[in-house]
Amino acid sequence: PNILLGTSLGEFTAMVLAGFISFEMALRAVLLQAQSIENYCERGAMLAILNRHELFEDLKKIYDIELAAVNFSEHFIISGDLWAINSIQSELHQRNVPTFQLPVQHGFHSKLIDSAREKYLEKIAFI
Repeated sequence: PNILLGTSLGEFTAMVLAGFISFEMALRAVLLQAQSIENYCERGAMLAILNRHELFEDLKKIYDIELAAVNFSEHFIISGDLWAINSIQSELHQRNVPTFQLPVQHGFHSKLIDSAREKYLEKIAFI
């Protein structure tokens, strides 16, 4: 391909396919990232919502959540603590808004993983 794009783990894939880093280096970086998140971050959750992404603004007024991704005009993902995500999912279920809780134990793409940043950067410097 002439162009490679990636988000999150896809960034590592794009770097490997572009020849920027080796597969082994990417694998070590991903493992270090996972260890840092596991060791230094509080638990959280992520929820995919099939609705206009403007709904996020309404939810944010009530819950401490963050917009993790907008995949298209009527599909977005939020991230936050488990209580907020479960409460939102329950509320949206009552409103017949389709949702899917992602099978993760952390609030990726949010401030909930910021505490792993410094430790990860320290460790990644040695790869």
